[in-house]
Amino acid sequence: MQFSYGRGIKQKTMKNLKLLSVFILFTLFSCNAEENACETTLNQQQNELAISNEFAKVQKQMISLNEEITAENRSQTRSVWGWFKRIVGVTVADAVGGIVCSWFGPAGTAAGATATSGLVAAFLDEPVIEIHTRSKGDDELFPPMNPEDKSMNNLFPGDVSDELLTIGDSIGYFHNRILLDIKNENQGQKLSRDSILACIAQKTSEFYRVDKNEIKQDFANNKELFDFVAGGDYQSVNGEDLHDIIAAWIAKYPNKQGELTLLETFFSGLNNIDVDENDGDYLMKVLELVDNSELSEEIKRNLRNAFIVGNASYQLWNVPDTRE
Repeated sequence: MQFSYGRGIKQKTMKNLKLLSVFILFTLFSCNAEENACETTLNQQQNELAISNEFAKVQKQMISLNEEITAENRSQTRSVWGWFKRIVGVTVADAVGGIVCSWFGPAGTAAGATATSGLVAAFLDEPVIEIHTRSKGDDELFPPMNPEDKSMNNLFPGDVSDELLTIGDSIGYFHNRILLDIKNENQGQKLSRDSILACIAQKTSEFYRVDKNEIKQDFANNKELFDFVAGGDYQSVNGEDLHDIIAAWIAKYPNKQGELTLLETFFSGLNNIDVDENDGDYLMKVLELVDNSELSEEIKRNLRNAFIVGNASYQLWNVPDTRE
């Protein structure tokens, strides 16, 4: 009995030691897991802070550049903004399309930006069109566009003979070319959303020599974007306030807040330049600021696409008010 009793105590002790070992290991594992999680969270926060600081740095540089341009064009600023604010929602949508669709490659980016622009312009509410861009009873597909001698000038970020230019630098040029062609080929007609997208897919495939079905698939992947710009949600904020329009896009894509904030700064500077005087110098200077920054290559690409398309859109849609 004594032997059995002692053996029982020993077994119980061993069991308790095993349980204690398991508890200690579990505690150590939990602590390590918590430490790793905390370290991961800390690294993410530090990375986000670094990115935020870099966005702020680039924005500060852009603001300084804008102030220089404002001083140089002070006599024109009011009239230029008067033109631009009437169609700012369309122009901003173009540039946002350059950001959101940038992962589809040059053809997909050009098609996405063109589609975003075309849908916003084609489906503007009639009261907005009547007040800001068209005469009553006008059945044109799009609001007025500048003629080719204005809308097709200085759309590449550099000289077209520059060997450093890439196919991605052509997105602004083809954005304007496609929309002008569609407008000219459909004079006095109204096209459905699907018809507009089909036209853009066809022309993009021809210009970039890619399969039209690939472009259509890109459009299908961006259905949510096109629903937004062609529907009432975006139209409700598509007024004359640049900040409000950018805020609507940030609400839609909060993970793109940094890029969209810089986009607002870009248009704030660009609208101080008359379309006739826009030689592409401002675009080049802004792209240089982005290229020299510490932002990631993905963000740099997004911004490059947005600014190139935004500059082209400004040349296309910024038409003087000829109404009496």
